[in-house]
Amino acid sequence: MNDTTMPDNFRFGGVVPAAHPIYIIAMILAGLMILFLRRERAILPFILAGLIIPYGQAVMIAGVHFPMLRLLATFGMVRIVWEVVTRKLVLGKPHPVDTALVCLAVVSFITTNLLFKETGYFVYSLGLLYSALFVYCVIRFLVRDETDVLRGAKALVLVALVAAVVMTLEQVSHINVFGYLGGESL
Repeated sequence: MNDTTMPDNFRFGGVVPAAHPIYIIAMILAGLMILFLRRERAILPFILAGLIIPYGQAVMIAGVHFPMLRLLATFGMVRIVWEVVTRKLVLGKPHPVDTALVCLAVVSFITTNLLFKETGYFVYSLGLLYSALFVYCVIRFLVRDETDVLRGAKALVLVALVAAVVMTLEQVSHINVFGYLGGESL
């Protein structure tokens, strides 16, 4: 179904404004921490940056949108590959949850493309597949035992605290902090 009255920028994902430099710097710093901190400590920057940086903040690379979370996951995957290559990490047998998530992601990708047979949907669903698999692999690499789960929970509490402060500030002063950093100011 090809509607010729629809502008190409709507058909192929639209135009994404450039990410705010503060978010790009935050993502790069978090990515470097993911690469170089001990594995146990890398969960904090991944969760903080992944959840605090708005998903709409993205950069275009070769005509493809890369939200900050996708770039963070790429840093994480580089770390995983490095660990495997240097023989520090031995990949074990996949857990049934691993298999289920991979199957869900692949089936979603296939069914989306069977339903919407357009290049724009293909690129979009490929990005979702990339994000789902990479983020899952990074979290799976960073969280291995109960202590790691506790560290992740503490990171989530920190994210909730930041969100609570920002939302309270917005409610009291009607200032959207994230709006000044490239988000929409409502």
